[in-house]
Amino acid sequence: MESRYEKSLEKDIKKLQKRLGELLKQEREKSIHGEIKSYTALVDIDKSTIYAGERGESNFTVSRLYTLLRGNGQTHEEIIQAFTFLITGLHKYSEFSLSPETEQQLRLQVKTKLGTEVAKSLKSDHINRIYLMLAYCDDKKIRKTDLKKFFDLDSYTKHFNFCLKIADDMGWINMTNPEKPNAKDQSYYTTKAGKEILRLKQEEGSETT
Repeated sequence: MESRYEKSLEKDIKKLQKRLGELLKQEREKSIHGEIKSYTALVDIDKSTIYAGERGESNFTVSRLYTLLRGNGQTHEEIIQAFTFLITGLHKYSEFSLSPETEQQLRLQVKTKLGTEVAKSLKSDHINRIYLMLAYCDDKKIRKTDLKKFFDLDSYTKHFNFCLKIADDMGWINMTNPEKPNAKDQSYYTTKAGKEILRLKQEEGSETT
């Protein structure tokens, strides 16, 4: 039975359901199992149920939401982190950081390929943002505008553009249409070399256990 307070939030809850459905659909379509037939086979949920959720017509249980997020390519750790930030109010980017050892590995790779001056210009904030770009574009094709939104930016800042350029120059991120950099349908995806960078963070955790 709904409380009076819960009833007073009904309109906002409906808006949240609709937005959540839109985001789930957006992430599904970007994932490697984006086609509905492939996706339903993966998560073992009827397509009518998935479509209803994506239209904002379903009030997801925690288990159903978790299943759909995993189907969209989110890892257990990423989901836990996302809900931690949601509940605690901590800002994910200000709290995220790689270990000094991993930072140094990235700097050495940049130094080898792009030169000493470029490597010296990389601050910890740059390296952390580059890693997050790779993580967000992993197994997905992400438009630059969506990548900007991921970092809660209203415009393309110098910092953002510098990080994206480094990732591109290093071959960690590639364009889907490199012949036309300014194409409207231009998207970015993490390369095999970029995935190796992501593994460095995973190795941090394994070394401490």
